[in-house]
Amino acid sequence: MRQTIPRSYEGQTAVIIATGPSINEDQISLVRSAKNVKVITVNNAYQIAPFTDIQIACNDNWWEYYLAHDPLLKKLEADCWTRYKYIAEEHGINYIDSIVKDGLSTDPSVVHINHGSGPMAINFATLYGFKKLILLGHDMRYAKDYDGKSKKVGSSPRHYFGEYPKSMQHFPQSKNSVDEEGKIVGLIRTYEKMVNDLINMNVDVVNCTPNSALNCFRKSTLESEL
Repeated sequence: MRQTIPRSYEGQTAVIIATGPSINEDQISLVRSAKNVKVITVNNAYQIAPFTDIQIACNDNWWEYYLAHDPLLKKLEADCWTRYKYIAEEHGINYIDSIVKDGLSTDPSVVHINHGSGPMAINFATLYGFKKLILLGHDMRYAKDYDGKSKKVGSSPRHYFGEYPKSMQHFPQSKNSVDEEGKIVGLIRTYEKMVNDLINMNVDVVNCTPNSALNCFRKSTLESEL
């Protein structure tokens, strides 16, 4: 088990696949057939892209549930990373220390949690040495009729696969987390706080997620960027 993230992919391109509802098989097929790109999967995205090179998830209950219930996760040939030492020791995956802090760590022995697995994946990517990051599944929006107080998902799914098991479901309630249009504004601000660090690191981030509410990175199409 490594305790530091190696700069194995200096100057290369990574596609970071999150779990937004816009993810589909056509996108995954394009990524699979692309040359000279690596893949980072976030949470359940490994299930639709099992050819991933790097798999991360922020929460301990996520690792506990899927390591127990999904044999595919144990069979991944990817570098799997957790920030929980007991999970790493029990299951033989990589452990990385973490701190609750905005922006991007430049220390390969620690990542900034950044309030979620998606933003944390960007820090992993920069520590691995990637210089271009293509974002997929970063929708950053729920349905307009989403209601966190009543735990109502609304008229459209929050993830491409539907919902997590009840033990992992999270329903942000504050308007500072999800606005009246369904935009996940709290998490969006977390990405925005990375922009200066990414510029200083000369890392190009392009959001290829259709209809994404995440606007702090340049936008393009997957076909144009691969």
